Amino acid sequence: MSRLLELQEWYRKQCDGKWEHHHGVKIDSIDNPGWWVIIDLEHTSLAEADFAAISQGVDANDHPMSDQWLHCCVKNRQFHGAGDPGKLEEIINLFMNWANETAN
Repeated sequence: MSRLLELQEWYRKQCDGKWEHHHGVKIDSIDNPGWWVIIDLEHTSLAEADFAAISQGVDANDHPMSDQWLHCCVKNRQFHGAGDPGKLEEIINLFMNWANETAN
């Protein structure tokens, strides 16, 4: 199964008639340029799970230092993944790896 299909399935499993009205998955382009993925974890099995932040090619304030960069973290019960234009698949992979490892 592709990682995009896995993300779709993860989202589907969270939908219970209530969760999806206030929470969800957002994939947006940003002007750095790049991608920003926000996945709400509130009321999911990942809400309290630890995630080790990942930073590559960003400064201490999480600003890109080059045209190849990636930053993923969990804050306020949301997974935030941001990266250069070539990192969308990697961001989704990182989230799904963590979600699958945490579920086991």
